[in-house]
Amino acid sequence: MKNWLLWQADCCCSIKQVAGWFSKWYYNAAGFNKLGSVRDDTPYETEGVQEAVRRLPEDLYNDRMFQIKKALVQILSKEQWTEYEEDKSLP
Repeated sequence: MKNWLLWQADCCCSIKQVAGWFSKWYYNAAGFNKLGSVRDDTPYETEGVQEAVRRLPEDLYNDRMFQIKKALVQILSKEQWTEYEEDKSLP
């Protein structure tokens, strides 16, 4: 056990850092950010999602619909991708 603790202390990165790196990698690998979308802009809408969308303020609803329609047409240039840090839907 003592050796494990020493190894963990000497490790170059923590589990939290690895989890953060993996989260960002997965976010980019999923591809929705390349369409200008955020994680919650899912095309698979359950009843709960439909109710949440119904309750959105009009400006957010319009922004969401615009992003979804735009995503059906084109992949954006890298400058227009949604960044991990900009996605307010992440925990």
